[in-house]
Amino acid sequence: AETVVAGMIVGEYIADFCERPENNANIPTRLIEEVLQHEEAKIDALIDSRGTENPALLMAEMQNIMTGKVGIFRTGKVLEEAVHELQQLLLRSRNIGLRCKARSANPELVTAYRVRKMLRMALCVAYGAYTRTESRGAHFRDDFPRRNDAEWLNRTLATWKSENDTLPSLSYEQLDVLKMELPPGWRGY
Repeated sequence: AETVVAGMIVGEYIADFCERPENNANIPTRLIEEVLQHEEAKIDALIDSRGTENPALLMAEMQNIMTGKVGIFRTGKVLEEAVHELQQLLLRSRNIGLRCKARSANPELVTAYRVRKMLRMALCVAYGAYTRTESRGAHFRDDFPRRNDAEWLNRTLATWKSENDTLPSLSYEQLDVLKMELPPGWRGY
């Protein structure tokens, strides 16, 4: 429930931000075309691949890891296992093979295209949770049951430096408590 409320707050903030004329994005068409060409190349590589990994099975394994090991109640040991297992799935996803080579009306291609991105997002969540040695909001660590505002009153930012990385680089952004609609506080479990 807290995630839904936070999503609503963030959504409203983004909508307000986008309405202001000074925040108008000016993106060169060439940049958009380059991104589209890059993504088309990824689709071509998937269609041409002779890999052996099934994208639907990779997705199901990822879902099981996230449900079983990265839920609300967590421990460092189990999060570490989840991160390792997700890294292995990400490596395996580089060997996806498709039975159907059609470019349109191909759910297997859609799954194959999305599963790598989903694995990277899952790694952002799991690795970010593993490094956050405290409990806060919808993140409860049995091994670190208390909030730690002195060290963790910040948002976790995850970036991928290279396509070959199996973990994101994490950095942190300080939060301004005066601008928060949901001020820090113990939510209880």
